[in-house]
Amino acid sequence: MESSDAAEPERTFKTDLWDGFECVCKKVESGRRLCETFLTIMRDRMALEDTYAAGMERLAAKCPKHINEGSTVLRAIGCFRNEAIRKAEQSRELAEGIRDDIVQQLQETVKNHQTVFKKIYSDGVKFIKLMNGHIQTHERAMLRYEKTCREADATCMNAQASDRSPPPLKTKLAIKALQLCKEAQIAEEQYRHALDALNNGRRTFRHQMTVVLDALQDMEEKRIQCFKDALRKLMVYQTSYVRNIQYDLDITIEGVEAIDPRAEICEYIDKVASGRQPPHDSNMLPWPVITEWRVRK
Repeated sequence: MESSDAAEPERTFKTDLWDGFECVCKKVESGRRLCETFLTIMRDRMALEDTYAAGMERLAAKCPKHINEGSTVLRAIGCFRNEAIRKAEQSRELAEGIRDDIVQQLQETVKNHQTVFKKIYSDGVKFIKLMNGHIQTHERAMLRYEKTCREADATCMNAQASDRSPPPLKTKLAIKALQLCKEAQIAEEQYRHALDALNNGRRTFRHQMTVVLDALQDMEEKRIQCFKDALRKLMVYQTSYVRNIQYDLDITIEGVEAIDPRAEICEYIDKVASGRQPPHDSNMLPWPVITEWRVRK
């Protein structure tokens, strides 16, 4: 008794889709088109990241560097500018990673996939055409054999039933029956040869299509694995991008939270205050004192 948890037989194209060559080819072609579409998406993503990087660089360039503000505001503005620069750098690194590790890999896969598939499909179509030729030849030989046997049998029965017919008619029927029996023997031999050719062709066809379907399955598995690897690499790059952006954002948040309006006011006062005391109330002066003050001034 077999174990209930025995491993199921491996399911493959050659065992489960041995008669589904066109169906398998449609699946393989559909997978290639998916990779082509994803390749276009990745190129667009690269362009978006490059555009975003250029925009962040422009924003960073607009941030004022020389302003009449205190240290906490200057630090916050510097953090904001640095964050924009770092975002630009991270976006460019993401675009480069997509270009170098994802786009190139997908391009090579799609190119090789298309070239190899074209050859495999051509072979498969050729093998099917040859097999169909064997089937058609066999069917023609089989029908010809059946027809000649049926006609020979009917003629023999007529000849046997012509005992009371005139001798010339009996002779004519006998000659015809003999001729049709010979034709039936020839048709039988041709039918036997066609059947042997059909069976040999089927064995050859099974071997050929096993090779073809194995190759298609290998292509499809590699294509799916390549697609998985591309997505995995994209996730790695995006994770790194998000972590770096979060790190820079945390620094910027810290700089913003450190802005102290009171400290800014005090710092500005310390920077520009003259240190002089405010003037007291003025008293009425005699005119000679005013004259002396004017001359001195």
